[in-house]
Amino acid sequence: MPKQYMSGSTLFMLTIAAAIVAANAYYVHPIIGRVAVEFGVDQAIVGAVPAFNQIALALGIFLIMPLGDRISNRRLVLVCLTAQLVGLFIMALATDFWLFVAGSAILGFFTITPYLLPAYTSKRVAPDKLGHATAMISTGVVAGLLLSRTGSGLIAELFGWRTVYW
Repeated sequence: MPKQYMSGSTLFMLTIAAAIVAANAYYVHPIIGRVAVEFGVDQAIVGAVPAFNQIALALGIFLIMPLGDRISNRRLVLVCLTAQLVGLFIMALATDFWLFVAGSAILGFFTITPYLLPAYTSKRVAPDKLGHATAMISTGVVAGLLLSRTGSGLIAELFGWRTVYW
């Protein structure tokens, strides 16, 4: 029986998923001033949000990524996506600044999904489509990074910054 490979539409959906999960960690950048005002914190203190997020992301890459060699990428992605949702909910509902920072750190720590998707995809595409598949996932990650800032700023302007996290 011939091996079943991922369809083009599935690859496209994974590309969109890569964009969304990569974007999650970067929504705060254009709205950080609004967050500071809402929580009544100094502009210097509010910088803890992206700082803790990015430090947590680096720790997640260092501590969780190696598990991809021992645990199925699919299972690891599902765990990380669930934890990202928890981080987003905490950020959307936080009434305390440091709880918001903790949510951001949780979100950052588990935002390794974009780095797991290429390995997941590479095992499910035809060998002659591997370069194309890798390029698609990489394009999704970069698009997510770039569009997250524009999108979150626009959403915050129209509907408030908490809507970004919902």
